[in-house]
Amino acid sequence: MPLLVNSVPNLAQGVSQQPDNLRYPGQCDEQINAWATVVEGLVKRPPTTYTKKLQSATTDVDKLFTHFVKRSEQNKYCVTVSLGGVGVINVGDGTSIPVATTSIASSYLSLGSSVTNPLADLRALTVADYTFLVNKKRVVGRATNSEQKSTPPPDEALIVVKLGDYEKSYNVYIDDQVVNFDSSIPYIHALPHTNDHIPDGGTTAGTYKSGTASTGGIHADTTRIAKDLKHLIEAHVTNTTGISSVNLVNGGSGWLDGESTGTTTENFVVPIAPGITRNETITVEKKLVLEISQPTASVTSTALVDLNVTKGIIDGVSISRRGSGFNPDDITYPLVLTFKTFGRAALGDGDIEDVPWTQITNTGSGQNITASLSTRTGFEVTHTGSLIKITSDDGPFKVRVEDGLADQGMGVVYREVNSITDLPAKCYNNFRVKVIGDADIDQDDYYVRFSTKEKEEFGEGTWVETVGF
Repeated sequence: MPLLVNSVPNLAQGVSQQPDNLRYPGQCDEQINAWATVVEGLVKRPPTTYTKKLQSATTDVDKLFTHFVKRSEQNKYCVTVSLGGVGVINVGDGTSIPVATTSIASSYLSLGSSVTNPLADLRALTVADYTFLVNKKRVVGRATNSEQKSTPPPDEALIVVKLGDYEKSYNVYIDDQVVNFDSSIPYIHALPHTNDHIPDGGTTAGTYKSGTASTGGIHADTTRIAKDLKHLIEAHVTNTTGISSVNLVNGGSGWLDGESTGTTTENFVVPIAPGITRNETITVEKKLVLEISQPTASVTSTALVDLNVTKGIIDGVSISRRGSGFNPDDITYPLVLTFKTFGRAALGDGDIEDVPWTQITNTGSGQNITASLSTRTGFEVTHTGSLIKITSDDGPFKVRVEDGLADQGMGVVYREVNSITDLPAKCYNNFRVKVIGDADIDQDDYYVRFSTKEKEEFGEGTWVETVGF
């Protein structure tokens, strides 16, 4: 066989012991104490640099769990878990990073009892700045301790003025009652606004009507509209009257237990075609509620009370919404109790359809329930830019808006929104809200909080996903 002469650019393709005609030119038969790189070619292997001993004890060394985290060349760490605890070491200089272990984390790891061999029992995953430790011996379940549950949502709402225009109505409803225009407020009265707009179905003026274009555009400014609305809302909620207590005189009998889940065909009529309907078997959630209303008012004011039922008898009440704007003379007795349900129906083609809140027939008796009124003083209204924030210190409230711009001029953010795009670009720091996403899928729901750039009270920033309210 003749001698072949070839030029080899470098030996950076590693070791191969295949025949010469099958391996690449940059491969060699054997490589001892060398390191092949594409950038430097074949160089001497770097030495081992001793930094620190991970565990000084000689026992259970084979059970030490380690997980390396590399955020950058300057930020490299080693997470260690032994039966003695959790530690973090800076790989660069060997210094130990202080680790604070909460009682919940210590209970979950249970080193020495549940976890007897950290190397075999634990796994770790790093996502961005977070490293998650998983105990393979623990079964994940729903927490029952009150301190581990999410706190109730804050009773605060945002009204966002999105569009401004001349001579357009902007109406705000608090607890189903329209916020009326008040010409006695000096700031409002000084501007040429009118109060001649009457919302559909009402008999009194609406909240606000923007001025004309004769003043150089100021009346179409969203910040000015929001500021005017803030004064009107503040005057409306000051010293307003709401339900303070509900007195259960007689629990009656024959009521269906509340908050139960099951299947029913009761009063759920699904349209199939024009003029054709049928009942459908659906899964529903039932809840006995008491709606206290003021029907003689120009716009109905409502409050909502949840009633607990045990073995057919009402044995407890809790006010879920106090309402506002009540007049004691307008509340009539006996108060009517109704079951309300929400469910989903599987139609003939297999599609899942939402069934709206529907009142269903009940057979219980005993409606001797009375209600007491008191002044609500816990409302606070603030304004920044085109945003108005309403905060309540004495319980939830209802809020909705409508406007003369096809309901595109204003928006409400209260507890939950349909999409992340419904949230404003500027907001109050740490304001929290739930994003629903697809209404038919619970798994895509998530919570976000607003984080301003400089951690100031209000400004530009980012909506950051969080664990809950």
